[in-house]
Amino acid sequence: MPRQRPQPWRHLDPSLLELVVMSPDDMDAIVDDIAVEVSRQAASERIIDPSPRDLARMRSIALAVLTELFRELGNPDGETNRSVFREQGRLHQQLGGSVEELVGYYELAGMGFWRTMLAAIPVESLPVAVVSTVSEALLSFITDVIASTVGGFVDANTESASGLQAMRDRLLEILLGDPPPDPAMLVASSRAAQWTPPARVAVGVVEAPLDGRPESLRYSSVLSGSRRGHTVFVVPADDVDQHLRALGRTEGPRVALGPVVDLAEARASLKVASSLMRLAKRRGDPEGAVLTLDGNELDLLVAGQEAVTNRMAGSVLAPLDALEEERRTVLLETLAAWLNRPDQPSAVAKDLHIHVQTVRYRLRQLRELLGDAVDDPTQRARLLLAVRARQLFAVTPEG
Repeated sequence: MPRQRPQPWRHLDPSLLELVVMSPDDMDAIVDDIAVEVSRQAASERIIDPSPRDLARMRSIALAVLTELFRELGNPDGETNRSVFREQGRLHQQLGGSVEELVGYYELAGMGFWRTMLAAIPVESLPVAVVSTVSEALLSFITDVIASTVGGFVDANTESASGLQAMRDRLLEILLGDPPPDPAMLVASSRAAQWTPPARVAVGVVEAPLDGRPESLRYSSVLSGSRRGHTVFVVPADDVDQHLRALGRTEGPRVALGPVVDLAEARASLKVASSLMRLAKRRGDPEGAVLTLDGNELDLLVAGQEAVTNRMAGSVLAPLDALEEERRTVLLETLAAWLNRPDQPSAVAKDLHIHVQTVRYRLRQLRELLGDAVDDPTQRARLLLAVRARQLFAVTPEG
């Protein structure tokens, strides 16, 4: 149970109460005086803009502060009720105010009250200790109600953010659903989610909870949310390169981004992004990897037809599979490098960190085992898919 904060204003000596307790009949006049003082000080110090709206809210705050202060002064056993201040904090957030502005209102109200009180009592005839005791008690009270007001502001802010995120999650479901969304529904849902739908987008997936997504995906132009247990985001086409650069510069979870498509085809981009993320997990790509179609097309094709490509690999690579494991591994590695750099034995040697004569020797062995497939462009395509399937799925000849 949290410890109760000290409330020195409740324990003021009775002889000091007459310095601060004022008649309820004078409340409106006091509030007016405070508002005038606040207006003057705000204008001179440029703390807040003393507009009619500000002054009206300032009067409301001052009246609430005075009412509760006079109720609690010298009353050690009375109930502490801060609901009115929490509600003021909530209202301020809902009206679009900032927490800094809100705290400024209360601080100015406290200063305004203190100056009004000092003008009404003979401070010069009072001991310094008495003035210090009273001022510390009043400052503690203002600090206490500020904490309650800020708490209300934070609660409203959290609820507002939660409500907005729910709207964005709903928009993602509409945008990425099947069939494509009705245009009128999409416009209405986008407005409710405070997102402006672009004509073309790319859709991505983050391997992290929503609150763990990279900072660059928190921009207002990015629609992000939770969908079916995954963190999904939609980026305007014009911003894709910018986000890819930002993601590449930061450490974080794996991110997969589908191709740019028309907004109505967003679901197709999501399918590619989801396939890329599954591929990254299958390959064991490192944390922080950012995947796009570029450089991953072949692996996506192979992974998309795993059973077919594994069967083809078993057929095409059967002569290699008959060899003992060490020799098979060496020749398969050489074949993969050769298929990536056909007719470039020196480049293959460099990639494998071996002598070019060793490459030529291994190629002779491969030609003896696989025949024309090593050099024929048409058959090379089947070899390439077979080798990539064997690498990607790590299927042994026996399995």
